[in-house]
Formats: sequence, structure tokens, C-alpha cells
Amino acid sequence: MLFSKKRPIILKIEGMHCDACKKRIMNVLKSNFHIKKCDISLEEKKAILWLDDKIDIEEIKKRIEALDFQVTDIEEPSHD
Repeated sequence: MLFSKKRPIILKIEGMHCDACKKRIMNVLKSNFHIKKCDISLEEKKAILWLDDKIDIEEIKKRIEALDFQVTDIEEPSHD
């Protein structure tokens, strides 16, 4: 699944319990140069990513799930 340039993508992530969980996911996200910014909310169980180019979000999902977290939803908010 490829998403458009410079649009936010929201990943719902289950299994995050503490700042250490958040940091592990953040390290994976920051290692991808197509992700220009990312915010993770433990309370809302989600990550918001801003991308600079087309990116295969399934690859990001696999890398997060390799850390024993579960990506339960991926959405691209509409810009009306």
C-alpha cells in the first residue's frame, strides 16, 4: 500500500505500555529516511507519521510488529 507525498498516516498500535515501548517504535520509525516526523501517543495507542515520498507502509508495519507490537489499523486522513 503506497501513500501520497507529505501526508500524515495514522497507525493504531496495540501493546505499547510505557516510554520504553514508545522509544523502541520511535527508533524503528526514525531509521526510515522517508519518515520526516513521527509522534507516538501511548494514551491514544497510535503513531502519526509524516512522509516525504511514497513509502510502503506495509514494510513499516512489519518492522513494528517484529518488535512484538500489533498494528491494528492504518489510515490516511482526508484533506477536505
